[in-house]
Amino acid sequence: MLNLLGFFGPLVQYSTLRFEAKHSFFKHVVHDCKSFKNVCKMLANRHQRLQCYLFASGALFSRTDFVVKNGTLVPVSFSPLFSSLLQNVFPETDYILWMTKCIYHGVEYRADLCVIDGFRSGLPTFCRICAIVASGSKVLLLGISQASFYNEHLHSYEVEDTDICHVHPFNELKDHYPLPMYTVMSKTFVTLKHFVSWRFA
Repeated sequence: MLNLLGFFGPLVQYSTLRFEAKHSFFKHVVHDCKSFKNVCKMLANRHQRLQCYLFASGALFSRTDFVVKNGTLVPVSFSPLFSSLLQNVFPETDYILWMTKCIYHGVEYRADLCVIDGFRSGLPTFCRICAIVASGSKVLLLGISQASFYNEHLHSYEVEDTDICHVHPFNELKDHYPLPMYTVMSKTFVTLKHFVSWRFA
């Protein structure tokens, strides 16, 4: 296994688990319907009906914009790293809700995950989430900017903390999918789960 990792890089790129999970739906439909006349059309129709049902029921995307998990009410000056930034964003607020985890538009954000907050020379720039804060209807990510270098062998970005702190509204993120950080031989890496184009960011 270690030889394969060394030769090919992360094996997650060659995983077929998601295909098998999706394929299992079609296998169940064929087994339950027992109809073998124009199987492709029947499967396409059943799948479209399932998607319509899921969209209409709200099961695919949560209708709740913001769900708090483990929130604590703290003063705006609670964190020395972010106190000046937060005082600029919340000038009339003394206390904010401080969270390490929340669900925003159906996506779970946690501390120590990375998000793409911009692009430089066509490559993504990353920000490590330290916390999520909220006051009234305003929800913000507190993050530390990451210096990143692309590692061709691992198909990942090597990242390390800088001394630049950011406060990001969710709508300013270039991609809303948070990414885990992996440690390999005392180095930290972030692997993109899908293609993100700087042209449409």
